[in-house]
Amino acid sequence: MEHDGYLTAQMANKQERNRELLLLDLKENPDDPYTLYQLGKEAEIRDDFLQASNYYTRSMTRTPQDANWRHELIIRALHCLGKSGKVDQALDIADAQMPLWQESPDFFFVFGNLALEKAMNDLDRAMDHWLPLSQWSWQRCLDIGERPDLEGSVHGRGSFLAQHNLDLFNSQMGLAAEG
Repeated sequence: MEHDGYLTAQMANKQERNRELLLLDLKENPDDPYTLYQLGKEAEIRDDFLQASNYYTRSMTRTPQDANWRHELIIRALHCLGKSGKVDQALDIADAQMPLWQESPDFFFVFGNLALEKAMNDLDRAMDHWLPLSQWSWQRCLDIGERPDLEGSVHGRGSFLAQHNLDLFNSQMGLAAEG
C-alpha cells in the first residue's frame, strides 16, 4: 500500500480544502488572530503575497504579544509585505517591532532584505542609508547566530544564509567601487 497524499494533485486538493475550512472558521470568528495567521500562511504557499500580507497584518493587530507563533507571524508579514510591493509599510512595522526582536536572526535577515529593496527604489538614500542598513542587518544575524528556539525560525538565517547575503553584497559593492 502506498500513500499518495503528498503528490501535487493531492496537495492542491488538501490546500483548497484547508482554505475553505479556514474561511468558514473566519466567518464564525472574524477577529480570530490564529485563523487570520493560518489564512496568511495558506495564501503565502500559493504565492499570493498581497492576500497573505493582508491576513498577516490583520492578525498582528489582534495577536497577543506572548503568543508562541507571534515571531513567525511578524517575520512572514514583513516578508510578504516586501514581496507584494509594500516595502514602506513593512519597514514601518519592522521599526515598531525591532525592540521586541533584538535576538532574532530571522527578523534582521528579512529586515536586511527590505532595506535592500528600499535601496533599489530610493536611489538618493541608497548609498548613505539603505545599503549600509542591509549590510548591518545581515551582520547582526551572524552576531546573533542560529535561534531554533524561536517559532518559525529558518535554519541558516543566523549563519550561512546571512553570510551568503553579506558576501554577495560585499562583492557587488567592490565591483561598484572599481567601476
